[in-house]
Amino acid sequence: MCSRHRFASARILISAIVLTSVMLSACVIGCTTTNTPADPEGAIHAYVMAFNRGDGEAVYSMLSGDAQSRQSRIETMILVDDYMTNEMFFSDLRVLDVQYTDSTRATASIAFTLVFAESHIPRNKTVLLIKEGNDWKLTHVYTPAGCSVCG
Repeated sequence: MCSRHRFASARILISAIVLTSVMLSACVIGCTTTNTPADPEGAIHAYVMAFNRGDGEAVYSMLSGDAQSRQSRIETMILVDDYMTNEMFFSDLRVLDVQYTDSTRATASIAFTLVFAESHIPRNKTVLLIKEGNDWKLTHVYTPAGCSVCG
């Protein structure tokens, strides 16, 4: 093989390695960066997605400081894990309405289907949210079956 072909092959290989590294870095950054929901509807969708994938850590991070004081990180992770173990989750989530009490408090009406074993049960809930800094947070741990530590 002539040296020109070896250099061309080496350049192609190096280019492929660099491109693959850039793509993997972008994926890792994109997959590990938490997008802060800009509104209550976005916060609810992000919470449900985290709950359904069994990410108790993310669920806990979406709770208000007051909610976190009522339920620990470990308790939240165990709760989410129990739902995953029992294959119980939210499906067909719809945020029906969001009412703002003021610029930092909101109440959302949601509808979804509780999926459990062979059952698909339509449910409605009211979700309370508070804005802490720039982030909308849920004021309680909401589960497909009910509200944990409400009050």
